[in-house]
Amino acid sequence: MLFKRLKTLLVIILFLPVCINAQTEEELPSKNINEQFQTWISLNTVFQFTKHWSGLADLHIRRSNFVKNPSFNFIRFGARYNFNDNLKLSGGYAHLWLARDENWTLYLNENRVYQEFILADTYPTFSGLFRIRTEQRIFNNVQDGISL
Repeated sequence: MLFKRLKTLLVIILFLPVCINAQTEEELPSKNINEQFQTWISLNTVFQFTKHWSGLADLHIRRSNFVKNPSFNFIRFGARYNFNDNLKLSGGYAHLWLARDENWTLYLNENRVYQEFILADTYPTFSGLFRIRTEQRIFNNVQDGISL
């Protein structure tokens, strides 16, 4: 009985968007296709200090045109409290440098404060990791090479 309900729910989830978005050819807007090739390098770490406390550190580098042009650099660090193996609460700070041109002469700085809630559990037929992260983003605008 449960399997039949899950199967019905899966069919509804998969095919409902197709039914809702069904359009005739005349209604479809024209598309602009922008192709990009990017390289992402990322290091994500968790340092366990005690049974309940951990430190977090992330470093992300993204480059365009393989590694020729800068795209952005990103760092994140914070602390995590582990209530148990399945329930964790994190918070910290992150900074983003977003390249606005190929020469890295014009870029945006973005500061972020974040909070994250993680619930992980194992069920009879699957394992689940549910993550909710909120971020407060503070950034500067750049116009004609001048930070506003």
